[in-house]
Amino acid sequence: MSLFSAHHLFFLSLSSFFFLHLSFNTNSSVFFPPRIVACSPKSLHHRQGETIELFCNASGSPEPSLTWNKDGKPLHSSSRIRIEGYKVIIRNVHRIDAGVYMGTFANSVGSVSQLINLVVEGAAYIMVPPENMTAIEGQRIKFQCGAMAYPSNITYNWFKDNENIKFLPDYGDRINAFKDGSLVITSVIKNDMGWYTCHPTNGIGEDPKASAYLNVTCESFYDVVKWHFLSLLPPLICI
Repeated sequence: MSLFSAHHLFFLSLSSFFFLHLSFNTNSSVFFPPRIVACSPKSLHHRQGETIELFCNASGSPEPSLTWNKDGKPLHSSSRIRIEGYKVIIRNVHRIDAGVYMGTFANSVGSVSQLINLVVEGAAYIMVPPENMTAIEGQRIKFQCGAMAYPSNITYNWFKDNENIKFLPDYGDRINAFKDGSLVITSVIKNDMGWYTCHPTNGIGEDPKASAYLNVTCESFYDVVKWHFLSLLPPLICI
């Protein structure tokens, strides 16, 4: 065999090898697990009542499927919540929508998840309203008022018969309001009788309010009554 023929045969064999190798790679599929390519920020802050959108996208082969969870439970579409492709759209967002959302992409090769923490900012709401009470003159009383909100910078304002207690003559002396929402009257007098209203606020939205009535009775009347009859008597209003 001539040198030319040998070289020709070598290059022909080499060309056939590369052709077969290229054909094999072209016809075969390359699989890889899902990879996150774009997502909402890991922490989102929105005001109550807004329409918001969470999204997450991933690549993978085969094409991965996406499932959404909220606080560890499957998330489904509802009247306010729509799941559209890679998006979760929430209309008129409420406090109950706050939580940790997780998008999970999965295919036959593997899976990957992304967490998104949604914080819903809104007006304060009262958890512990003040309660009506009856007190004897000279007695110490305490109204409780507890509220929650996010942001949690709650300020409590108290009113007596629609007048801010800070403008009452005895405020800072017998009558004091505290940062925890409580209102204390150290020595009740008959003029303290009336409606007391708690007004918590964090500067967002409409402030809630809750009221309670303080009835004041005369100590001198009860001094002359035997204590075992006390529970049978109606409250006496001081005059």
